[in-house]
Amino acid sequence: MKSEEQQAVLCLHRIQQGLIKDRTANINRLRSLLAKFGIVIHQLARELLTDEWLGIQSLNQ
Repeated sequence: MKSEEQQAVLCLHRIQQGLIKDRTANINRLRSLLAKFGIVIHQLARELLTDEWLGIQSLNQ
């Protein structure tokens, strides 16, 4: 049986993974919509959308 602290950490990790998944989906959706208007953002340009810019902080801090 996991302690309450272990369960809390697992919950935080699950939330973080969900945010990362949502971020990726949103970036891909944005790239797709921009491409319809002839604006092409290459994969490397996605690095501009860093975790800090999107408000996602690492749990390791």
